[in-house]
Amino acid sequence: MKDMNITCLDSSTLTRGDIDFAPLEALGNFSHFDRTVPSQVIERSRDAEVILTNKVVLDAGIIQSLPNLKLILVCATGVNVVDLDARLDRANPLNVVVVLD
Repeated sequence: MKDMNITCLDSSTLTRGDIDFAPLEALGNFSHFDRTVPSQVIERSRDAEVILTNKVVLDAGIIQSLPNLKLILVCATGVNVVDLDARLDRANPLNVVVVLD
């Protein structure tokens, strides 16, 4: 099986050092960033097939710029950080899943 490219854009909002990322690392190439400002999102997610976000916004322009993206995991109680219409305006629509603690 091909390793997945998984990117967490704002890990500092998810953990105080108490989350073990080993299960995600076991799934493939896992990279995580404490914080990501809007101008860094595309660069940091360029090869991502899966993105984890809590507060980093994934708007239409970003979603359209990431052709490899298959899944967005929102680590929050809502999906207001994801342009849900844009996720459908792709050749391969994206899945968006809300992951709660």
